[in-house]
Amino acid sequence: MPWITPQPQPAWGDKERLNFLREAWTRLKWGTFAFTPAAVASLTAATYTVAATGGDVTTNAVVGLRAGMAVSVTWPSVPVAGLVLDCWCDASDTLKVRFSNFSGGALTPPAGAYAFQGVV
Repeated sequence: MPWITPQPQPAWGDKERLNFLREAWTRLKWGTFAFTPAAVASLTAATYTVAATGGDVTTNAVVGLRAGMAVSVTWPSVPVAGLVLDCWCDASDTLKVRFSNFSGGALTPPAGAYAFQGVV
């Protein structure tokens, strides 16, 4: 979906700047959620649901995410070698986070504040 408004220009007035900010605000969604994941066994994956209600992690930070939105999640600290972090949005106000363990032993993802960004 192309952007309606081009990138900000130095000659823009208040109206143009406001329109640009309004469009950016409606297309972007970001936030953080506190999470303490469990250990992931060797050569398996663990998927968690982050939702406003009824998920493994309950937070209002995901309100505004829409199904099919491109999302990314960042680690709260240094990534664990052997673990791959993946995420997607399969329903409104819901974020799925998956940890895949490709190592020979069980690994525990770091606990802390995971940050996410979604873009329409």
